[in-house]
Amino acid sequence: MAKRQRSGPWGSRPESKSEVLGRRLRMISCGTRRKRRKPATATRLALGGIAFLMAGGGYATYPLWAERIEPVSRAATAVYCDSGAVFGREACADPQPGLLRGRATVIDGDTLAIAGKRVRLHGIDAPETGQICGHLGRQRRCGQLAANALDGLIGRRPVSCAGRDHDRYGRLVAVCYLGGTDLNAWMVRHGHALAYTRYSRDYVSKEQAAAQERRGLWQGDFVPPWEWRQQRRSGSTSRADKDCSDFASQAEAQAFFNSAGTGDPHRLDGDENGRPCERLP
Repeated sequence: MAKRQRSGPWGSRPESKSEVLGRRLRMISCGTRRKRRKPATATRLALGGIAFLMAGGGYATYPLWAERIEPVSRAATAVYCDSGAVFGREACADPQPGLLRGRATVIDGDTLAIAGKRVRLHGIDAPETGQICGHLGRQRRCGQLAANALDGLIGRRPVSCAGRDHDRYGRLVAVCYLGGTDLNAWMVRHGHALAYTRYSRDYVSKEQAAAQERRGLWQGDFVPPWEWRQQRRSGSTSRADKDCSDFASQAEAQAFFNSAGTGDPHRLDGDENGRPCERLP
């Protein structure tokens, strides 16, 4: 076989052995590759059948895996809505009526405000803001302590409330949760509120446990909140007794406080600084 001639700036010359070897290696590496053979018709049919069966199996088992995925989806949506995200809020519109979510402002030991709506904790009754209770031989403002306990537990974390009804003041009566904690039950179990058996017996066992362990109110003597309110009403001849949950704002409570006369007869100013119901917006 005649050797190829390689041209250069000094004329043409025969290829060296190394150049021939390099050229052949390049031809081998850059040559046309062998085309892959298509699988036989039977193989293609088998593969198609397997894919069809897998798709059919997924469709048939849809109720099983959808049932597991749905709670996760609901939980993720709840976390997103509770985070206070601004965009996409329409996704947070809950289909269940009476379900309220968001950051809560503590009005007193059994009343919250969420997104401008008042929420009365179902089945419990906490001491009123100005109520005084006995504690180890001394007196203390148990209504204010109850509100402080609830506020300390919630902090700035979001709360979810499942509505049961509306009371005569238009407040949503609800069971409220902080994560997995039932706030209504927590208040009674720690002795900051009583089971309101006039409307529900859901928290009687919690009250009995708190009394047995002498928690909160049970460390001293106290008048049940509903009796205290009745005493205040019967003892007030000029105006009906009010507490902080009866006002929409601090300014409204301040106006009532100023017009009620000296001595804070309605006990709205728990810390006696001249500003009643300071927790109100």
